[in-house]
Amino acid sequence: MELSSGILLLSDPFLKDPNFNRTAILLCEYNQQGAFGLVLNRPIPHRLGELVEAAE
Repeated sequence: MELSSGILLLSDPFLKDPNFNRTAILLCEYNQQGAFGLVLNRPIPHRLGELVEAAE
């Protein structure tokens, strides 16, 4: 599979890395400088509006 922005990555259920175990990641940006994605199935202590406001 070729990686690109907009791809949904699902971890292998038996992955041992606790950072990515049973994780769904939306790949937002992927280029030669690196990658940026959003973890979709983990709680965070912030509201979406706070994150959007901080990003602007």
